[in-house]
Amino acid sequence: MDTSDNLDLPYIMPSQAQKHVTHNEAIGMLDALVQTGVADRDLAAPPGAPVNGERYIVAAGASGDWSGQSGKIAHRLDGAWSFYAPRPGFFCHVADEGIFVHWTGSAWAPLTTTLGTLQNLVLLGIGTAADGSNPFSAKLNKALWTARTAADGGDGDLRYTLNKETATDVLSLLLQSGFSGRAELGLIGDDDLALKVSADGSVWTTALKVDRTTGQFTVSNVFNLNASLNMSGGALAITRDGAASLMRLVSYRDTNATHATFAADVARGSLAAPTFMTNTGLMAEFIVRPWDGTQIGSVTSGRLAFRACENHTASARGTRWTIELAPNGGAATVEAGALDHSSGLSLFSATVIDANRHFRLRSYTVGTLPSASPAGQMVHCSDLGGGGGQVNSDGSAWRRVSRGGQQTVSSDADITLTVLTSAEEQRHTGTLTANRTVTLSAANVYAGARFRLTRTGGGAFNLSFGALKNLATNNWAEAVHDGSAWYLAAYGTL
Repeated sequence: MDTSDNLDLPYIMPSQAQKHVTHNEAIGMLDALVQTGVADRDLAAPPGAPVNGERYIVAAGASGDWSGQSGKIAHRLDGAWSFYAPRPGFFCHVADEGIFVHWTGSAWAPLTTTLGTLQNLVLLGIGTAADGSNPFSAKLNKALWTARTAADGGDGDLRYTLNKETATDVLSLLLQSGFSGRAELGLIGDDDLALKVSADGSVWTTALKVDRTTGQFTVSNVFNLNASLNMSGGALAITRDGAASLMRLVSYRDTNATHATFAADVARGSLAAPTFMTNTGLMAEFIVRPWDGTQIGSVTSGRLAFRACENHTASARGTRWTIELAPNGGAATVEAGALDHSSGLSLFSATVIDANRHFRLRSYTVGTLPSASPAGQMVHCSDLGGGGGQVNSDGSAWRRVSRGGQQTVSSDADITLTVLTSAEEQRHTGTLTANRTVTLSAANVYAGARFRLTRTGGGAFNLSFGALKNLATNNWAEAVHDGSAWYLAAYGTL
């Protein structure tokens, strides 16, 4: 055998002449292959000014003096190139990339793509240097942890497990700004989950804590509460002693379209199988329960409630809002107000504004009218002389609503007067060039409806007022409707 098994180093043979030549050749090969480090692995042709001792991994498509040597290690020695074929397991540092590569048997590959196991590392730094205080350190802008999928041999789950030795130790996530602590979340000195915050990294305040046994959620100086917040018996209780303000919702947003929201999500059935609300079903309420002499929370003096006012479906969700209050001298709540789309706004079980936005005045008879004091009351009176109507109080007496409106007409043409759309007082100032007619319409009439027409305009022609009276200049007439027809009630000369 003339060469070694692994590196093909030449052996000095017995009785060989010029043994130094063989020895020096072997030394040159060792110099090229031991502790291998190359300058580059991307060149397919020799560099323009090679330096003795430089080594390169010849890239694919080799040309020039490197022709046919792709993948081999090129070594510049004594002004010429020597080439060495890599063996599986060869390990090499690439200077211009700062990485290690190895020969797989068919190609040079980065060492990081081959390493499958790193055990018992003392320090590990990614983008920075680790030290004894931080044996694992990373300096980067993003990090990703993703579950190993079933297709890759995993189960699709990802659970990040952290463990501490004893209950009094600390297991936490510390969030810093400029390497000064601002928030800490974890098991901090005990086994309850806690969140602490700090303005300076030195003084810390516990913002919330969750009891490991009961699950009780305790909040301190959060939500403007400064109160004890806990769940017991299925109800959320917020307790604060010696303060007027208990809870406040504050929202700062970029647009007027966003706002602070208090939402009540409700359904019949169960969490697993919810179903629609049914008619009269209570969906949400806010109740006031004052001290009853023994305790608080046992009696109700006020309630704001939302109830279904039909059987709900995906497209029908009629809702009625009610206000219930205990009256003076009473203990039980009584409906004081309600609002829904069917009956409108009600006060004390009587509709005040209906669904068409029409006001509905309370109705009385003359004999049952209440005191006229204070002034400004407005009601309906059903048995006024000539028919029911609206009356107002002036503080001492009830009065009919005054007659309505005045218009001036200057037209030299026939006109029509219509109740409600025409003013009751009409003045005609036009100069007539022919006999003209004022028609009194039957539309919108009622017993007691009236028009008064005064003619002050010129022209030697008559103005017929509803075929009841012909008016010359400076004459007037008044017509009243009796529920069946218009009649002449009065006329005269100015």
